[in-house]
Amino acid sequence: MPRVNLSLNEAVYGDLKAEADDKGISVNNLVYSILKDRYGYNGFDILVEFENLKREARAQKGYFSLHALPTFQNLEKKLENTGYPESAAQVRARLGRMFQDAVEKNLVWDIDRAVTVDQDKNEVAKTAARAAVYASKLSDAIKGE
Repeated sequence: MPRVNLSLNEAVYGDLKAEADDKGISVNNLVYSILKDRYGYNGFDILVEFENLKREARAQKGYFSLHALPTFQNLEKKLENTGYPESAAQVRARLGRMFQDAVEKNLVWDIDRAVTVDQDKNEVAKTAARAAVYASKLSDAIKGE
């Protein structure tokens, strides 16, 4: 995939940063979305899918991975139906990174990255089949662990 390096003045970057922070995404993802909207592929909006992902995650109880959520499960069909030029794997990676960033910044306040304790008593991020595992802060199943 081609890469673009972009230099902006502070005022423009400040406006982009404020909007990105309001949406809980990175400036890079916001610029990508703006360019995508400007140059086509309006049938698929990654920011809408990101909001769907956050909503679905908030409805989960206990531990879960993003792969269990309908947004991830139905992604290939949505991309195929809209003629979106990226593969489902690329979009899942982008959405996953967006979600992880939002969790780290506490923008999805009721979700945490699940952790486990290794043999040396260190907390490490929990994974299942290399996928990040998250936990609902509101779930009774997680409290006290």
